[in-house]
Amino acid sequence: MGWLAHLSDAAFRGIPSEFETVAVLFDRFLHATVTPLVEGYYTFTIADVTKEVGQEPHKDDDLSVGFFFLDFCTLNVMLTVPTQERYGFAKNCIPLLAFAEALYGPEGARAIEGQVMQMRQEGNDVLYEARATDGR
Repeated sequence: MGWLAHLSDAAFRGIPSEFETVAVLFDRFLHATVTPLVEGYYTFTIADVTKEVGQEPHKDDDLSVGFFFLDFCTLNVMLTVPTQERYGFAKNCIPLLAFAEALYGPEGARAIEGQVMQMRQEGNDVLYEARATDGR
């Protein structure tokens, strides 16, 4: 569901909502709350939660993992700063397919894209295991 759907649902159907989204243009992760006001109007708040969600839990130094957050509406990911640095990405908000292709090449990106599309429709998991293009 895109922003417009959330806003129109609040204004014309009286349905409040909360959602998170990756704002690629601003390199931020946002939390939005939309509430109906009167017929045809709504109120909304937007909070920048990039810092809060960008913290990785403590891990062993020899463990090579990465954390990211996927916005299913836009299919953009927000990488935590350690993940961004670990894998050499210039920005921390990028399209999922660019992220997958940089790590696993075009074939891996297509496999991940297929699983994500299936997940959006059926709600199952995305599981892709392979050696990254840099040998990890």
